[in-house]
Amino acid sequence: MAQHKAPTAVTVAPRAEQTPFQAWVAKYWLLGLVVLVGIGAAVMFSEYRKHQARQARVGTWSKLAAILEPHPLTQFPGGQPELLGRLGDELGQDPTGGWARLVEARARASTGDVQGAMAAIDKLKQVNPGHPALQVANSGGSGKLADTFVGSFDATLKWEAQHPSLRENPPPPSDAPIVSMKTAKGVIEVQLYVDRAPAHCANFLKLVGEKFYDGTRFHRVDPRMMIQGGDPNSKTDATSTWGQGGPGYTVPLERSDLFHFEGVLAAAKKQGDTESSGSQFYITVKAAHHLDGDYTIFGRVVSGMDIAQQIASGQTAEGAQDRPADPVVLESVSVKP
Repeated sequence: MAQHKAPTAVTVAPRAEQTPFQAWVAKYWLLGLVVLVGIGAAVMFSEYRKHQARQARVGTWSKLAAILEPHPLTQFPGGQPELLGRLGDELGQDPTGGWARLVEARARASTGDVQGAMAAIDKLKQVNPGHPALQVANSGGSGKLADTFVGSFDATLKWEAQHPSLRENPPPPSDAPIVSMKTAKGVIEVQLYVDRAPAHCANFLKLVGEKFYDGTRFHRVDPRMMIQGGDPNSKTDATSTWGQGGPGYTVPLERSDLFHFEGVLAAAKKQGDTESSGSQFYITVKAAHHLDGDYTIFGRVVSGMDIAQQIASGQTAEGAQDRPADPVVLESVSVKP
């Protein structure tokens, strides 16, 4: 009988003893994975928020850029104060809204509305107290940017108080005629400079007496400068002809010592002509000194300036630069008894 070898015992080798680090990993690997995933998610979310913030800043700056109007000589940013103010309200605490307020303040100051400029800075301080314009020094290092603006506004107000005659024209003669312009929004009254522009005043009174202006419209409005009317073509709906009409003659330019402050009545004409239009006129709603000397001022508003401002701020027609969407009609124009 054959001899068989004794069966070899099968044994399981004992596992090597874990190191402390291996034991820690075995116990906490899942928690570590969760932590790593959380960190990754936080980083990704942070980058997403930064991207969204960058996109938002681009959007708000685009809105501001769309309404900025650099000064033709200095290229300093400016624009229509009303639009800049509305954008500041819309953007609220967004930094771009604060810059809109600062530009609004300068734009208002440039038109002589110093009180409005200071109000814009006050609103900047209320809504955006941490805005860079309130923290950063100006280029001269003499103070914060916004405070420098306020200082210049204060100086302007003090100077104006000491020199009142340099901010407005002298009054017309006390017995000069007053012409009343009745509209659906209210009445505008203008007194005539019969002593400084006698030919224009005589022509204006002649046309008023003929009821020439009754039924015409304020066919051109610009809240930065003026409202314009007196064109007989504006009695029709042929808007393409508005601004081209008249009585069939013109009156020679009459230069004087009068300036285009807010509320003057002046004769409209083609730029560069030495004669004024025979019937068209404009009323300034802001100072417009670039017109000084080239256009005849023959009156000034003595009441109803708020009505002129309302007309100037009306919506313009789609695709039109300064033609109102709903032009105000001069229902009647007459000499006040």
